[in-house]
Amino acid sequence: MPGRKCAQTKQKIMNYLNGVGKRYCKSMIKGKYVKKKGFSPIKFDLLLFAKRRFNLKEIIQDFNQKRSVNKSPAAVFFP
Repeated sequence: MPGRKCAQTKQKIMNYLNGVGKRYCKSMIKGKYVKKKGFSPIKFDLLLFAKRRFNLKEIIQDFNQKRSVNKSPAAVFFP
């Protein structure tokens, strides 16, 4: 299942590039509203991997050296 494009996912990618986060994490979003129970959470696992022609080690090196092919380093990831 493809990931969602949101601020939470972008923050996880930036944490990974800065060396703070990991490639794998568990996350949660608000689901459908259920009467007398509220919003039911939707839990999922998230794994970051690079798009076809990119390599994770090269992405991190380029990010650390402030060299970026794209406007956003998050653009080369599939969350």
